[in-house]
Amino acid sequence: MFFIRLPIMEKELSLFHQSSTAVLDELDSFKFRFSVHEMQDLHEAVMLNSPIRSEFFYIFVVKAGEIYFKLNRKEYHATAGELCVIPPSALIEVSAILPKSEAIGIAFCPDFFLSLGLHYSHPQILEIFAPEPSPIIAVGADELTTLDWLLKRLKQINYPKSDHLFQEEVLTNTFSQFIYELTQAYHRNKVGTQIKLRRKENLVLLFFKEVSKYYKKERGVQFYANLLFITRKYLSKTVKQVTGKTPGFFIDEAVIKEAKMLLADPKLSISEIAQSLNFADQSTFGKFFKKQVGLAPTSFRI
Repeated sequence: MFFIRLPIMEKELSLFHQSSTAVLDELDSFKFRFSVHEMQDLHEAVMLNSPIRSEFFYIFVVKAGEIYFKLNRKEYHATAGELCVIPPSALIEVSAILPKSEAIGIAFCPDFFLSLGLHYSHPQILEIFAPEPSPIIAVGADELTTLDWLLKRLKQINYPKSDHLFQEEVLTNTFSQFIYELTQAYHRNKVGTQIKLRRKENLVLLFFKEVSKYYKKERGVQFYANLLFITRKYLSKTVKQVTGKTPGFFIDEAVIKEAKMLLADPKLSISEIAQSLNFADQSTFGKFFKKQVGLAPTSFRI
């Protein structure tokens, strides 16, 4: 397979060897707010029995050996051919690692994941970040090979000084593919196991599903609260607690993503786009778009 070979980042990220703040600083050094790292000798690289609370998503795949760790004080054991999904705010502590263990992992900020909008078109993606029944997912050999290749590809091209003409497009597409393949592996290997979401997480998942159905017609938070038979205050509080964002943020983001896609079609007038998104008129749509994007629809099209 042909692809442009780019320099590999000079500094490796070791999640378990740094504080949560240090990892966030590491992520900030990369344009796309994620970092892939490979650990060839975990026994030497990882600081044992030192719990940290993450402020990012972290997914690692065990390629060889075994890792014993605690997640939110509950003990787990990951072996070769298994991956682990750790959500933000989780408390993680590595207890023991067998010699010659190897893993590859990715840390990424919630904002980066949410900015892609994958959860709108495919809300079931959020299920992979549920803490129950287990954060560990067993994957097949082919799935492991695919996930490993995608992570290595992401690491290769996520280089701050990259001169790749389509760096952003390649990165976002490859990251999206990684999430899709991860979700596929999750559902394929969780057959017969009921996915248990906590009440608040389940509510947010239902909220995203409703937004994906109605965002073109309804932009008010109260509308979605009514659909879910809860108060607007409770919906706002719950979404904020789980995601760090308000319900209005996600509704507006869904509208803007659709608007950008429609604006890319020169056959559609701005008036037609405003109408399709249920704005009162072109002027109202223009003000909304400029507030969110910083450009008027006509300027965005240029």
